[in-house]
Amino acid sequence: IDVRVPPQSIDSFVQFLRLDDVKIEYIVRMHDIGTLIEQQNLLYNLSRPSLNVNDFAYDKYHSVDEIHAWIDQMASTYPTLATPFTVGKSYENRDMKALKISSSKVATKLDGSKAEIKKAVWWDGGLL
Repeated sequence: IDVRVPPQSIDSFVQFLRLDDVKIEYIVRMHDIGTLIEQQNLLYNLSRPSLNVNDFAYDKYHSVDEIHAWIDQMASTYPTLATPFTVGKSYENRDMKALKISSSKVATKLDGSKAEIKKAVWWDGGLL
């Protein structure tokens, strides 16, 4: 079993493991996981491409801030087609932004006549 213990609790946790009625053997595999995570995040952010609308990596994980920046960028790049809006709050009380993609309310048919566009909903996403 892997157990992560905050630095301020290590001494008391080790004392608990060594109690006569507990006596659990243990091995410390990583002494400072926080520093390791910070180093990995730094390397990841340095190697990350820009969040340009045209080169946004859809197969990579992006933070909420990066996704919101992309949504805002899409809206500014395509103001007549894309409109950002908030669908609610996350369990962390952060805005959950979405992007409405729409064109004009009237479409031109193949025969040249005009017709009102029927409303439709298409929802796709990968929220974890």
